[in-house]
Amino acid sequence: MQSVETSNVWCYQSWNSPHRTRQKSPCDLIFSCILLDHAALVWFLQLKITAAPIMVLLHIIPTLGGGGAERQLRMLAAEQVRRGHSVHLAVRRTAIYEDQMRECGVQIHKLGDRRSVNPKLLLAITRAIRKIKPVIVQTWLPQMDFLGGIGALLTGTRWIVSERTSARYYGEIPVFARLRLLLGQSASSIVANSSGGEQYWRMSARPELRLATIPNALDIAGIREAGRGMT
Repeated sequence: MQSVETSNVWCYQSWNSPHRTRQKSPCDLIFSCILLDHAALVWFLQLKITAAPIMVLLHIIPTLGGGGAERQLRMLAAEQVRRGHSVHLAVRRTAIYEDQMRECGVQIHKLGDRRSVNPKLLLAITRAIRKIKPVIVQTWLPQMDFLGGIGALLTGTRWIVSERTSARYYGEIPVFARLRLLLGQSASSIVANSSGGEQYWRMSARPELRLATIPNALDIAGIREAGRGMT
């Protein structure tokens, strides 16, 4: 396997290996670049790991619909499983990515499809965190940044916020955005997918809050497969 490392994204190219004999699975087609790997997590959170650095990781997202955040999570979780970590996903409602993620080894926990800031949803999230006992909770999209963040803080779990947009969007939800911004000051790290997203937090972040920009991953294997069908 050959690897190409950039400043923020680790890319993996393995399809050209002459030693590959097994049939390709849907899990293999999901990723060839990842958003955040084990080394990046250690760098952000300064974790002390043993000789067997297998971590229990929990991602929390509203749904598994076909949006960009869901697609990025699918690739990231699949790669984390491939590296030997125990990866869990807590979600209100599953959708098109559920089967692919289960096939890759991601353990999915359904929270109940409750919208907005619902106390029952917060209770379900907190129970899931206490049951799974993850080393890190990573939240995706504003609803889960807020509720999942509270759950992580209540359980004393390290918490990463995934920032998927920039200040312009939050003008549409000013009150909730402000609450999220205040709560996020207690996170372990903010990982944005754009410089605009990082700047949004930098304008009000406490000095100790770790901020980073990690651009979106590309499904290179999927792109190559699609290209073969067009030739």
